[in-house]
Amino acid sequence: MDSRIEKKDNRFLFNQKDREQLKADLADENFKRRTCSFYRYIHIDDPQALRDELYKEWFDLR
Repeated sequence: MDSRIEKKDNRFLFNQKDREQLKADLADENFKRRTCSFYRYIHIDDPQALRDELYKEWFDLR
């Protein structure tokens, strides 16, 4: 695991805005979105660990 991730604690491993705030943020956007999904189902041995790793990796993208 990346050493800079190991140093961070887990306090941000959850949505930091509630559902209503997220909806308000979307309503305030001044552009239109188009969503396309392409996926394949796979087995994830430890979904909780994957979730935590994604939150850690994506935290800096805010």
